Amino acid sequence: MGKKDKSTGMLGCLYSKKISTSFIERFSNDLVRDAVDAIFLKDLERRYIYLNPSAIAILGDDAIDRTAEDILDTDNAAIIKEVDEICVAGEKVDAKRWMNIKGRRYCFHVIQYPLFDDMGKLSCFAGIVRNVTESRCMEERYTALIENMPNAVAIYQVVDDGRDFVFVEFNAAAEKIERKQRGQVVGRRVSEVFPEANSFGIIDVFKRVWCTGKAELFPIKLYEDDRIAGWRENTIFKLPSGEVVAVYNDVSKLIGIQEKLSTIMSTMTTGILITDVKTRKFVMCNRAMADMLGRSEEEVEKLSVKDIHPSENLEEIADNFQKMINYKLNYLRDVPLLRSDSTTISVDIHTSHVELGGKKYLLGNFVDVSERNEIVNELRTTAERLDQIVSNIEEVFWLHEYTPDGERCLFVSPSFEGIWGCKASDLYNDSMLWFNMIHPEDRERIGEIYMSFTRGESSFDEEYRIVIPDGRVRWVHDKGVFLRGKEGVNNRGVGTVIDITDSKLALEALSDSEQKYRMLVESASDAIIVIDAESQEVVDANDVAVSLLGVPREKVIGMQHKDLHPKDPHFKGYAGDCENMMRKAANANQSMQNMTYICDQYRCIPVQVNSTPMDLNGRRVMVSILRDITKFVSDEEKLKHGQDLLRMEVEKRSKELADMRKELDDAKRLTDIGTLAASIAHELRNPLGVIRIAAYNIRRKVKDDTCERSFNSIDRKIDESDQIIRNLLSYARVKKVDFNALPLKDIIQEGIDQITQKHNRREVRLECDLGCCEGVTLWGDRVSILELFFNLFDNAVQAYKDCDGVVKIKCKIDEARIVIEVVDCGEGMNDETLAKIYDPFFTKRTYGIGLGMSVCKKIVGLHGGRIDIESVEGEGTTVTVTLPMSPDE
Repeated sequence: MGKKDKSTGMLGCLYSKKISTSFIERFSNDLVRDAVDAIFLKDLERRYIYLNPSAIAILGDDAIDRTAEDILDTDNAAIIKEVDEICVAGEKVDAKRWMNIKGRRYCFHVIQYPLFDDMGKLSCFAGIVRNVTESRCMEERYTALIENMPNAVAIYQVVDDGRDFVFVEFNAAAEKIERKQRGQVVGRRVSEVFPEANSFGIIDVFKRVWCTGKAELFPIKLYEDDRIAGWRENTIFKLPSGEVVAVYNDVSKLIGIQEKLSTIMSTMTTGILITDVKTRKFVMCNRAMADMLGRSEEEVEKLSVKDIHPSENLEEIADNFQKMINYKLNYLRDVPLLRSDSTTISVDIHTSHVELGGKKYLLGNFVDVSERNEIVNELRTTAERLDQIVSNIEEVFWLHEYTPDGERCLFVSPSFEGIWGCKASDLYNDSMLWFNMIHPEDRERIGEIYMSFTRGESSFDEEYRIVIPDGRVRWVHDKGVFLRGKEGVNNRGVGTVIDITDSKLALEALSDSEQKYRMLVESASDAIIVIDAESQEVVDANDVAVSLLGVPREKVIGMQHKDLHPKDPHFKGYAGDCENMMRKAANANQSMQNMTYICDQYRCIPVQVNSTPMDLNGRRVMVSILRDITKFVSDEEKLKHGQDLLRMEVEKRSKELADMRKELDDAKRLTDIGTLAASIAHELRNPLGVIRIAAYNIRRKVKDDTCERSFNSIDRKIDESDQIIRNLLSYARVKKVDFNALPLKDIIQEGIDQITQKHNRREVRLECDLGCCEGVTLWGDRVSILELFFNLFDNAVQAYKDCDGVVKIKCKIDEARIVIEVVDCGEGMNDETLAKIYDPFFTKRTYGIGLGMSVCKKIVGLHGGRIDIESVEGEGTTVTVTLPMSPDE
C-alpha cells in the first residue's frame, strides 16, 4: 500500500475499521485544506495520518506515518506526548504551549480530542493547532504592563444584568492602594469587597459605561468604609470583550497638598494662576488673582488663557505661553490683563513648572504694576521737568562720589560755567577744580570743613569766595548733603551752589547804612517810630519812643499803629485819623499833625507827629517823629480830657447798676411766679387728676362714638393744662441740674415718642435724620433736655394747626458741639412775633400761657448752648439748638 493508501486506511478507524472514500474527501475538502490553522489526525500509535498544508508547513513533508519523537527534538516531542497521553485517557485538550521550531520560538494553541467508533472504542485523535505567538506575546506584555503600572487597574465582569460587577483582574498597584491581595478580590463582587461602592457612586458609572460603551472620568471623591478611607480619581472604559476596566489613583496625598496649597495661595497678596499646559485652562486661582480680574475664584477657574487678555494681544500671549512651556521664558513685564468690566491693568508675570497628580501645569505669579507704571511715568515726567529746571536755573547742582581712591564728579549742572567761568566737562576731568579756584584766604577754612564732610562727620553749608579765570572775585553759597552708602562704599555728596556776590555786596552796603541809620535814630532827642506802609505794623522804635509810650520794646515791635491810640472816639488821633495821616503822608511825601498816643489805661500824651514815607530794606515804610507837646496843651484842655474820662466811667458804672437792678427785679418776679406756680400746681393738678379718672370710668361704662369724641377732647385739654403747669414751674423755679452723658439718639427718640402719643389723632408726621447721632453722647440734665425737645417738637406740630404736614428733625456734629434742627412748614411768624418769642407769657395762640420758648431758652442757657430761630410768615419755622458734647466745651 502506498503512503496515500496507508493514510486513507488509517482514517477508517473514525467510525469503523473501514471508512468510506466520501468521508475522506469531505474531511480533506477545500475548507480543511485551506485553513490557516494546522489540522491533523493521529492513530492510536500517535503517528500522523493526515496533515493539511498549514500542518505540513510546521512539521514538514515527511511527517505522515511518523510520531512527534521522530520529527521533533526531545523537548518539543515531550510536550506533544503530554497532550497525547491526555487524549489516550479519553479527555479533550485545550492548551497553549511554547515550542522551538526550526530555531524559532512559537506559541501554539492546541485543541486535540479523541475520536470513538460506533462501539465507543477510541479510534484516533484529531487536532487543530493555531499559531498564537503574536497574541500570546501581546497578552504577556499586557499582563506585565498591567502588573507594573503605577496606577491601580481593576477589570470587572458584569453580573445580575448590570446590578453588580465581579473582579476578574487586580494589579499590584491596586493591591497596595486597597490593602488587599489579588486572591482576596478576584472572583468576588464589588459590593462585597467595597461595601460603600454604591453610595460612593462608582457602580452607577460602571453601569453607564457598560451600557453605552463610552469612557467616563469619575472625578476625585472620598471613598470611606469601616476598613479604609481615601480620595480616588477613576477613569472607566469598556473592553471589546464586554469587561469594564477602572484605572484609578489614590490622590489623598495630592488632596492634602492641594489644601495646603490653597491655604498658602489664599494668604498671598500677589495673584496666583495654575494652568493646564495642554488645554491652557485654569485649574486653580487665589483670591488676589480673582480680585485683579474682577471675578470670583469659581468664575476664573472656568476660563482659559485667551479669556483674560485683550484680543489684540492674544497672538503675542500665545507665543509667549508656548515659550514658557518650553522653558525658554519665565518672566514677562507689563502684560495687559482684561478685567470683567472690560478695563485693563498691567501685570508682571513670573512662571514656573509644577507637576500635580502626574500632570504638568504652569504656575503663574501675577503682580499688579499699574500703580508702579503710573509712578514710573510720573518719575519720568518729573525727571524731564527736573532736567529742564536744572538746565535753566542759575543755581549749580552737583553730585560727587567719595572713595578711598579719591573724589569723582558724577554730575554738575550747566550753570557751573556761568558762575565758575569754566566748562562743566573741565570739572568731570578734574573733580577738585572748584576747590582750587577758592580764594586763598578762604581755602584753608573750607578745606578742613569739606574734608570732614566727605567722611560724613559734619554738614556742609558755607559761604566763600572764588577767583574766576578773568581775575574777578565772586561770593558763592555752597550747601551739601552727605549720602552714606552700604558698608561705607559709594558714599556720595549732593548739593547746590548759588552766586551771592550781588546780595553780599548789597548786604555790606546795607550794613553800613543800617549802622548809620541806627546811630542817627538812637541819638535823636525825639521819639521815632517806623511803620510798615502796607501792614500798618510797627517795625522799629528808638529808646525815646519806648520811654514815651511806657511799653517795652518787644511789645511795641509788631503792634498795629492804631493800637498806639486811645480806643475812645472822644480822643483826637483815633484810628481814622491815624489812617488819614498815613494816607496824606504817602501822597504828599510828608505829613505833620497833632495826635494823642496812649501810654496806659488813663494817661494819654499829646504829641506832634511828623511822618515821611521812604524805602527801607526793600519795603515801603513810614518814619514818624513824635514830639511830646504836653507842655503846650492848656490846662482847660487837660480838664476837658479828665471830664471826658470821668463821664465815661460814670456811664459805665450806671449801666452796670441798671443791669444789677434788672437782675434783682427778675429774681423777685421769679420768686413771686414760683410761689404762684406752686399754688396753681397744687390747686389745679388734683382736680385735673380727678377729671381724668372720672372720664376714664365713664368711658368704660358708656360705649358711644359721640361720647368717645368728647372723652378724647377732655384728655387733650387735660394734657394741655398739665403742660402749662409744667412750663410755669420750669420757668419759675431755680432748678439744680444733674449733668450726665446722655445718649443723643435715645433721648431725641423719647421726645418724638411722647409727641407722637400726645398728637396721635393728628396727621402730622415726624421725620428724623439721626444717622450721625449713633453712639454720640450729649452732656446735660436728662429731664431738662427731654423737656426742651418736647416743647420744640410740640410747637412744630402745633404750627400746622388742623392741617396735615411733616416735621423734620435733623442732627449734625460741628466740631465738639451738637446741632439739632427742628423744621416745620406751618404758619410761621412775622418779625414782630419773632422779636417777642422768648418773652414770658407772650403767646398768640388761644391756648397756653406763652412760657414754652422761655423755658427752652433757659434750659439751653443752663447747658452753655445757643438757640436760634428763623421764621417766615406763611412758610414755616426752623429752630436750631446748639449744645456742647462734653463739660469742657
